[in-house]
This record gives sequence, C-alpha cells and structure tokens, in this order.
Amino acid sequence: MVAPKNVRPGAFKEKSALTDDLYAFERHFFGTYYKFVCGAIRSVDPHHLVVSNRHAGELFVLETWKKGFFGRIVDLLSIFDLIDVNLYPQLGRNHHVKERLQILEWLNQQTGRPIMNGECGMAARSSGIAMAEWWQPKTVDTQAQRGQGYRNIVSTAANLSFMVGFQWFKWTNGGGHRGSVYRRNAGLINDENKPYRDMITEVIAVNKAVRNIERSASFKIGDIDFGD
Repeated sequence: MVAPKNVRPGAFKEKSALTDDLYAFERHFFGTYYKFVCGAIRSVDPHHLVVSNRHAGELFVLETWKKGFFGRIVDLLSIFDLIDVNLYPQLGRNHHVKERLQILEWLNQQTGRPIMNGECGMAARSSGIAMAEWWQPKTVDTQAQRGQGYRNIVSTAANLSFMVGFQWFKWTNGGGHRGSVYRRNAGLINDENKPYRDMITEVIAVNKAVRNIERSASFKIGDIDFGD
C-alpha cells in the first residue's frame, strides 16, 4: 500500500501493516509526549495536580470517540491526574445532551481520572448577532433558553461524581474583530458590556446552588430521564 500525501492513520479505511505501524507510532509519540510533560512538571512541583491537554474536537457521538483517535490512545491519558476536554451540546442532534455526557463518562471510565469540561457554551438568536455557521448547532432562540441550558448542563455536571470542573465559554461574545467566521453570542455580557439579564439570572442562581450541593457517588447518567 502506498501512503497518501499528508499521511495520517485516519486517512486509511483498510487495515494493513502500514496502518499498524502508523498507529504504533501514534501511541509512541503521544505516550512519550505525555510522560515528558508530566515528568517535567512533577520533578519541580510534585504537590499539585497535573491536568491533561485541553482536548477538543467536533466529535459528538461516543462511538466516534471509541473508533477514532481517542479510542486508540485513551489509556495513555491515565498518566495525568485530571482529564480536561472541550465539549459543547449540539442542539441540532437528537439526544445531544445524553451523547455529550456519555463521552465524559467514558473518558472517566477508561482513564480512572476525574473529568473537567474546560469549554462549553451556547448562543441565542435574540442577541441579533449573525452567528458563524459552526455556532449554529449551539444556538437556541432566547437568552432565557440559554440560561436554562446553563442550568441543565452545570447542575447535571455538579451531580456526577466523576466531574470536578466546568467552564462556560465565555465572558464576552468576541470574535467580531477576526471576521464573521468567529462571530457568536458566547458571552455573559454583550458588545456594549451590558449583561444578558435573563442569562445572568440563571447563572447566578445555579452557581450559588452548586456550591452547597451534596453529591451522591451512586448517581449515574443512566439515572437521568432523557425522554427517549
């Protein structure tokens, strides 16, 4: 088999000696990188947690994660103390919340490490912003719906024993100066530095509530009624 231009393991649909070599090198590369980074940090600072790379991607189905890159290297991530991943709800998909939670749970099960959702968010059409195409699946109609989305996402994460952190993207909308491809209603405040009141009301209430939450280790994703 001849290697295609810009060769990478995912470029091949058929298994062969070449793909075996590529996958082996992939594991060697990332395994070496992870060991180097963790070793260097722990050699000078052994008393703090080492967080993984902030893994990101437009993959929103668990089976896609299992069959792709992460399925091939997920066990190597156990060298970190905490696994960080960017994962947004995809509002145009059926059971988008369920799929997202299943991915986070799978990462915990495969690594034995707690999980942090280092980037997540959604937009609202009522903001009047012409949303970038890639933000359309993350977009609801109103700021009140955004607030409800925040409540659902954060309160669920707070009740799952394997989740230890969450970050909403982000304080401001941003992106306008970089061209329309980055335009989105991501912020808690608008471009005039005024808060999206319906959104902020939910954020404040939820953040207060989760500070005092008593988590049960027995609560699982399977306990949630997704209506399916």
